[in-house]
Amino acid sequence: RLGVLDYRDVPLALVVSLKMLGMSYEKIGSLLKLLFGLDLTEAAMLHCVMAVAEAFGPRYEELKQELRREASIHGDETSWRIKGKNHWLWAFLGKWSVVYEVDRSRGKDVPKKVLGDYRGIVISDSWGAWNHIGVRWQRCLVHYLRELEDTLKYKSPGEDFLLFRKKLRRMLRDAIRMADEKDQGERLRAKARLEARVDALISSYSSSKERNCARLLKRLRRERDMLFTFLEEDGAVDWNNNAAERALRPSVVIRKITYGNQSDEGAHAHAVLMSVRETCTLRQENFFDYSMGYLSRPTSER
Repeated sequence: RLGVLDYRDVPLALVVSLKMLGMSYEKIGSLLKLLFGLDLTEAAMLHCVMAVAEAFGPRYEELKQELRREASIHGDETSWRIKGKNHWLWAFLGKWSVVYEVDRSRGKDVPKKVLGDYRGIVISDSWGAWNHIGVRWQRCLVHYLRELEDTLKYKSPGEDFLLFRKKLRRMLRDAIRMADEKDQGERLRAKARLEARVDALISSYSSSKERNCARLLKRLRRERDMLFTFLEEDGAVDWNNNAAERALRPSVVIRKITYGNQSDEGAHAHAVLMSVRETCTLRQENFFDYSMGYLSRPTSER
């Protein structure tokens, strides 16, 4: 149901496509005037976006179900604003599907709401909410390496940290080099050796008073079994969370332009439409063509 506007009268999919690129309604209106001679108000274009998001509602729920069947997913979140108040935009990315969710919470209830009883591998940073879905986990090693460099650059660490950083960085880089190893047995042996090195590192620095060592040691103890899961999976699991960060990037661009949404309904529409658009990107489908085909079908067939 598309209300008073219909895809045959107004290029709804074009309005949505341009809005998802971060264009303002003013610029979209100018472009529609130039290309089609249409003189649409901002309210009319907003109605287009909301109507298409409503039409895609069933597809959005299907994407959640499809994502729950994936063997592994990437997860990440970034800040979002609704009426100037802090919220979070969550991204859940599989091999074939992407789902976004905007919520006031940054806690465990959000991934559990989206993915339910997910039984696969979760690739993420060290934010604890991601520990409450999945049965196995892979921590992003890029985040670890970045943390080591940021600590050295910004936190004036003591002498203990310098050698600790050198050992941990070498260990992580040795693990990353093993990602391309084709022999599964060798990867598993490397995983056992790396975990033994983590244990030795923790033991060596357990009495250190250097605050940055203590902070990272606490994380290593908690995530020891989450660092090298990718070595078990023959290339099927990434050692980094770059895919989820890339999935958030288009919304980050839109956030910088629009400062978020002015209503909960608008935020939900953004999540729905970005989910469909980025899933099309993953599947190498054209979002505009897909939208036109989807909207032209009877409601009962969607």
